Amino acid sequence: SSGFVGSRLVEMLLERGSSTVIAFDIAAPTSTLQQRFADVQAKTGGKIIVLSQSEGDLTNAAAVEAAFKKVPKIDIVYHIGALVGPFH
Repeated sequence: SSGFVGSRLVEMLLERGSSTVIAFDIAAPTSTLQQRFADVQAKTGGKIIVLSQSEGDLTNAAAVEAAFKKVPKIDIVYHIGALVGPFH
């Protein structure tokens, strides 16, 4: 969720009525992105759960499984992750 497409998707999901969005990314959000997420949460009343670093490692099966247990029910998953940069 730290890239352009992922971060905008997170914001748009809340703007369009999602109550909770789990943002899963190995890179931690910048302070600017944290502020954008805080702003959209305040505006919509929605909640963003940010999982990053080892919690957001798409290549770690245990981390992915744990992410699915963060909320009681998940309606949909948008997978837009890729192995890029120094993380793989």
